[in-house]
Parts: sequence; C-alpha cells; structure tokens
Amino acid sequence: MAPIKPFWKQPSHPDIQEVIYGEDDTGYTTKSISKVSLPPFATFAKMDFPPCTPAPTATYATVQTSPQPT
Repeated sequence: MAPIKPFWKQPSHPDIQEVIYGEDDTGYTTKSISKVSLPPFATFAKMDFPPCTPAPTATYATVQTSPQPT
C-alpha cells in the first residue's frame, strides 16, 4: 500500500516541526523533527478532526490518543 498523500497544507505545524520526506513515493521514511523543546507529557501538536479520523483498531498508520484532560 502506498503512503497517504495529504490534501491539507504541509507541514501542518511548520513553526514546531521540520518534515523530512523519503526518497521516493513507495518508501516509509518520512519523519518529523521537533523544532521545540518540551517537558515530558507536554502536547506537541493538537490533533484536530479533520484531517484526523478515529480508527476502530490500531494499525501501523494510526496514532494512539486519549480523551482531552479536564
């Protein structure tokens, strides 16, 4: 399966991350490097819906999340 091609502006958070893309469209080597220093358990970037959508089970293409803390 080919990587998903984002339809939203990339990178999504240019002020806090640098995105390094893989060498070709079939690779899974894209990575994000943080431009900020954060303490443990801090929020790096809030994940909004959309473009994020809930998945019924975890896969290699999903991110685990928890409810918003109160």
